[in-house]
Amino acid sequence: MADDTRLNSLDRFRKRPGRLVLEVYSHCEVPAGCGGAVLRWRNPLASVPVRIAAYTLAQATWFLDGTELRGNGADLAPGRHVLALVMDNVDRSDGLLMLALTAEQQVVERSTPPGLTEQPPRVASAGDGTWRYVLARPAADDWAGLGFDDRGWPALVAVPVPQPKEGERSLSHYRQRRCAELGAACLGLPGRASGMGGVWVRKVFEVAAPHLGGRHDGGPK
Repeated sequence: MADDTRLNSLDRFRKRPGRLVLEVYSHCEVPAGCGGAVLRWRNPLASVPVRIAAYTLAQATWFLDGTELRGNGADLAPGRHVLALVMDNVDRSDGLLMLALTAEQQVVERSTPPGLTEQPPRVASAGDGTWRYVLARPAADDWAGLGFDDRGWPALVAVPVPQPKEGERSLSHYRQRRCAELGAACLGLPGRASGMGGVWVRKVFEVAAPHLGGRHDGGPK
């Protein structure tokens, strides 16, 4: 038998990760009634999983790169992105929102090239002039997309976190605490404008490419 002859076996078809990372992707309920973990292979040069913790004073619709968010997680490619939200009817005199976007990785097995360093993204609401808003619905349909020019929009400012009423504990207050733990400030309108109405908000941010063997563009050697 030749030295390079290989017997047929399932191991021949086993996935060989190369530059992939094996991580916990989700959880499920199996018929026996106990929880199970859903695993996946991810290319760290192509995307980073993130989780979003958010609090808003009123019900909000969130968008990521122009597409409505249906959950609190997403995979982001290296480069520029935009988070946007709209609250149709909110008390504009109070703190409007808090948000923290962080990398979420539950790595099971890592098999990546030597020297690969992922740079986890981190975005937290802050009164730094980058969280922009308007009080009337933008005329452009792509207002939540990355290509929209929001340089003419004013910026939200840091304000005190709305305090719960005596004896009140709710999911909203849990979200406040969670965002604060992740370094997020509460944002509101300059001058604490009064009255009910809509608010449209945008935040552009960057996801850094992994550093691989002296390269910073995230591309292969």
